[in-house]
Amino acid sequence: MAGIKQTKAELLFEIEQLKKQIAKLTNEDKNSLSFDNNESIQSEPDYHRIFNEVHDPILVFEPEDEIILDVNEQATQVYGYKRSELIGMSLKKISKFVPRGEENIRKTLQKGTYKHFETTHISKEGREIHLEINASVLKYMGQTAILSINRDITERKKADFAIRESERKLSTILDNIPGMAYRCLMDKFWTMKFISKGCKEITGYSQLELLNNKELSYENLIYPEDREIVRREVFKTLDTHKQFELEYRIIRKDGLIRWVWERGVQINEKMDGIPLLEGIIEDITDRQIAEYELKEAYDIINKSPAIPFLWKNEEGWPVEFVSDNVVDLFEYTAEEFMSEKVGYSKVIHQEDLERVGNEIKRYSSEEGTYRFGHEPYRIVTKSGKIKWVEDKTYIRRDEKNNITHYQGIVEDITA
Repeated sequence: MAGIKQTKAELLFEIEQLKKQIAKLTNEDKNSLSFDNNESIQSEPDYHRIFNEVHDPILVFEPEDEIILDVNEQATQVYGYKRSELIGMSLKKISKFVPRGEENIRKTLQKGTYKHFETTHISKEGREIHLEINASVLKYMGQTAILSINRDITERKKADFAIRESERKLSTILDNIPGMAYRCLMDKFWTMKFISKGCKEITGYSQLELLNNKELSYENLIYPEDREIVRREVFKTLDTHKQFELEYRIIRKDGLIRWVWERGVQINEKMDGIPLLEGIIEDITDRQIAEYELKEAYDIINKSPAIPFLWKNEEGWPVEFVSDNVVDLFEYTAEEFMSEKVGYSKVIHQEDLERVGNEIKRYSSEEGTYRFGHEPYRIVTKSGKIKWVEDKTYIRRDEKNNITHYQGIVEDITA
């Protein structure tokens, strides 16, 4: 009996040491097994009472064939087997990765202890159990055995997977949005703490070059004349957490000047006491150029005698668009036409209206006709003056060949 009692004390000592090790990792000292290593174990029930106080499954098995020699109550709960079913069973029956298990056993025998490795076992009902293992070699009932404390980390694994999956999806979204997403400090450098891959296309710099101002700060990317404007507008939102939008210029790595649009907001987090911004930045250079060219085109049109119209294919030919110079001829503003306060049919001289309408019907019904010219007709200005105009019209059709609009150029030909 003395030999058996000594073995039990050694076993309990191993349990205590391994539990302390787990407690350090998880900060769950309140759940750890605690007892005096010199505690006297008077009977087999005393031994199993202490053995079963451990909150993780414990398996004691011989290493050669991996035959289970003893288990605690928690092992039966986690694995779903009765104690009598587990004792005498080989670990290979419940191990998902048998070769990996054999390798772990070899390492445990070589080192004496092998801690914090992970493996997967299968429960009686076929459920996968992800485990973190602390294993130690000991003498059990006179033979070499391994004591394994198996912490069930299945839920943690699921949570980790869910987090990684969310991060992956978020990363995919951020890397595929137009432009670049960012998180930066509201400091004098706009220090980037996160930046998506789109930064390369916009700035010419990689993520690594911009993160933490490694090669260049974002402040230095901003065109010098725009830096103060950006800072002033962003800091207007400090502590209000209101969204801001800005358009400004940056200087790319290759020296090109590009226009960008930024939308951002101060978030409810700080780093080293410094507020953080999150937002997106897009290259709008092409849009800026197009808007500039369009403005120039409008300026040219509005200074010319030609007046572009876009009429809907509806009764009375309501005006969807007309240039501002319409007022020079018709004396009605573009707004008066486009708000449908004035219908185009109302300004055509009543003696010419039927003819103009018939011309539209005739050319619209001719297959293959996309443009036509009206015979000159008269219009009546806002003040009642009569003017002669020439009207060259293009027909717009949809994908079903239905006419949606008429687009024309009207010019004053009054002698």
